[in-house]
Amino acid sequence: MISDEVEQRLVALLENPRTCPHGNPIPGAGPPRDDLRPLAELEPGEHVRLEQVTEQVEVDLDALIYLDDNGFIPGAAAEVRSRAPDGTVTLDLADGSIALGPALASQLFVSMSGAPA
Repeated sequence: MISDEVEQRLVALLENPRTCPHGNPIPGAGPPRDDLRPLAELEPGEHVRLEQVTEQVEVDLDALIYLDDNGFIPGAAAEVRSRAPDGTVTLDLADGSIALGPALASQLFVSMSGAPA
């Protein structure tokens, strides 16, 4: 627990963020974004930007390490290279590629960037 004064100073220092570093809404900071789509729904050729990693993934250290090691963190741009019959999504990033199984891909929310990675 922190004091109201400390909370106010932190909010000001962080420039009044609406989300946590993983893109999840901070309670009371405004409505959640409604323009995000689950990565699992996208088709090859679509260009995206990772905006939100759900709380379910936030507590999965192995998944977070995998995403970080491959450079697919909030703010990263990618192009969907392929989607396998089992739902595995392969993305091309600026510095490589990453394959994401359907369970993980359904917990990652993206915006449509319209530009190549």
